[in-house]
Amino acid sequence: MLKHAVLREYLTVFTVMLGSTAKGPLWLLDGYAGPGYYEADSDDEPIPGSPIVALEVARTWRDKRDLRCVFIEKTPKHATALESNVKPFVESGMTATVLQGDVQDKFAEAWTLVNGGPVLTFLDPFGVGMDRSIMTGNLLDRTRSQPSEVLLNINVEAVSRLGGWLESVNGIVQPKSDNQSETGVGRVDRFLGGEDWRAEFFNARANGNAAEAAESVVRAYCDRIEKETGFSSISIPVRRRPTHPVLFLLTLFFTSPVAGYKFADAAARATRKWRDVYRQVELEDRLTSVSGQDALFDVEDMARVDAVKPPEVV
Repeated sequence: MLKHAVLREYLTVFTVMLGSTAKGPLWLLDGYAGPGYYEADSDDEPIPGSPIVALEVARTWRDKRDLRCVFIEKTPKHATALESNVKPFVESGMTATVLQGDVQDKFAEAWTLVNGGPVLTFLDPFGVGMDRSIMTGNLLDRTRSQPSEVLLNINVEAVSRLGGWLESVNGIVQPKSDNQSETGVGRVDRFLGGEDWRAEFFNARANGNAAEAAESVVRAYCDRIEKETGFSSISIPVRRRPTHPVLFLLTLFFTSPVAGYKFADAAARATRKWRDVYRQVELEDRLTSVSGQDALFDVEDMARVDAVKPPEVV
């Protein structure tokens, strides 16, 4: 997944750069950690989740840097699985703590473990179930002594879908009159921190489409976060496939301009690797679709053409 590829690349940058000046350990705080591994779509090996990605980075740099991890997972079943999945890393000398419970309830315990060290917090909530106060009240507090950055995976598709449950009544944009719409729109209200997004989305959708309207709302959310906290942000789109619509905006909130540049560079490297993987998948799909048919190019020709790079423009 692209989001995990970006996490791997940027966490490596975070570890290498801050680890050269930090007096103590560095920390990765994962607020919606999950079970550690996920089932693959086929009979392939399980897919590593963000905790395993983070611990693999820690293991790679263990001789030069001290990256430690705190994982928060609300679902007891997933927390138990996560304990089991991180155990081999812990037994090999990594530091990984699993806290079972709600993110907001476990932050105090997590900050006690971090104890003033530089921390990158990764948040990948399901849908729009996270309260905005987690960002503005807990994480993006510039009075904290430790350097802190937040990598938030914002679900654009959920905002787009739930925004479709809005209607204008006498000039007021509100949820359609049924419990499902009111509940769904209310979740977006809590995530974005109010009802201002409703008119923003409704008007933007009238002039474009729901996906573009949702991205506009997310940009406004990031702008308000910056005005309130002083944390700048940079986002990259996350898609299921390179040609598919945007599902998420993976967004880094930061205070040092260097972090923004480094994140953009890390995201570019991760995206390039991700595209290479799907280029091969799409090539194989194309080859399968023309198998047994008369084609202008044969299999070897198609593979060679796909690998050709355009000449540089001088």
